[in-house]
Formats: sequence, C-alpha cells, structure tokens
Amino acid sequence: MDGKREYPPAVRVHGINCQEIEGLLLSRLPVPEIVCQYPNGERHQACLSPSASTGVIEAVEYRAHRYEKSSVCPPDATRPLCAYCKGTHGVLDLLILPPGVARGLGSSG
Repeated sequence: MDGKREYPPAVRVHGINCQEIEGLLLSRLPVPEIVCQYPNGERHQACLSPSASTGVIEAVEYRAHRYEKSSVCPPDATRPLCAYCKGTHGVLDLLILPPGVARGLGSSG
C-alpha cells in the first residue's frame, strides 16, 4: 500500500459560538482531532479562532459536479483536490460510463 487515500468533500468547521449554527445538532470535536479527521475542512469565516480548542463540524451538501482539478494536492491524496468541493471524488468518478448511464450522487463529490 502506498499510503494514498481518498478525501471526502470538505466539511465546514465552525466555532462553538457561531450564530449560523445555533439550534443545529452538529458534532463538536477537539481541534486537533478535526485537523486529523478532516484535513481538507474549511474554516467558517472568522468564527473559529486560531486559539480555539473545540470546533463544530457541519457537513456541506455540494451540488452535483464533475471533478475540477485544483493546484492543491496533499501528500497522502490519491490526486489533487477538486477545486469545487475539495474532495478527490474517488475511483468511481474515474470510470468511463456508457452514454445514458447516470452517476450516483455519492460519486459526484
């Protein structure tokens, strides 16, 4: 095994007092754990301070899209991250499907 892995679409990381997530039931995690589990996560504006010890994870629903290669490629990623969702899209997106066969939303990133 070469140590490469697929990256899921990026999550949004909020501070615990972010007003945009008030009333939502979202997971709180220590920031070091967030960095380890979601290295491609995006910090929501300025509501997560650099000194925060805990963050809140919000899954993002991206519209269906094709992989758009970005210039960002973490050392352990199978390929560069998508410019839109910051995921790698997985091996299913690499398959060439016959005309008329739709991709499932799960493989669109």
